Amino acid sequence: MKTGIKIVFGGTKGGTGKTTTATNIAVMMAHNGNSVVLIDTDPQKNSAKWHERRTENYPDLPKIDIAQASGDVMNTIKAFANQKDVVIVDAGGFDSRELRTAMGVADILVLPLQASQFDLESLERLAEMIPKAKDFNPGLQVIALISKAPTNPSMTEIEDAKKVIRQIPDILVCENVIRDRTIFREVSRDGRGVIESKDNKAATEVVNFGLEIFNYVS
Repeated sequence: MKTGIKIVFGGTKGGTGKTTTATNIAVMMAHNGNSVVLIDTDPQKNSAKWHERRTENYPDLPKIDIAQASGDVMNTIKAFANQKDVVIVDAGGFDSRELRTAMGVADILVLPLQASQFDLESLERLAEMIPKAKDFNPGLQVIALISKAPTNPSMTEIEDAKKVIRQIPDILVCENVIRDRTIFREVSRDGRGVIESKDNKAATEVVNFGLEIFNYVS
């Protein structure tokens, strides 16, 4: 895997699991021995608050650096990419200058979303933004991740949602999903990731998702 990988978690709708997936992938990569920085560009600062809890509660866990940025974040991301193996950006859930400028330098934009009509409709705005971002950043890859998915494997809404997304130009569909498990909320309260818990199902989901997206830049 190359170094200086830049992964942005963003979208134009809130409540889809962006901070959850961003922090869990940061933990995964730190445990794999990578130097990791988590850049929080969301005014709610949920990733920064998560990092504060991690630092206070678990100082001996693998280190993840934190930074906060606003406005044009392109140069901030570039600077950290020259210093760290992995740069992870939590860009929030709305159309913002932070999201647009992050797309201008990212290797991967991950779009977490639920398998719901409202979330799928939010991709319409992204579909308009992506071509402009690719004009500036031709290497950008955009991947939709079904998150907060039902734990009932018999539900068909996940595959139905994937079929809809596959019809949208420039957006790939992550084969792995992140399911709506209580453990994600439990570990976020004290600054951990699920791979640092005893929940093997959740940990496996995060690892498989991480391996899939990093294959695009390896």
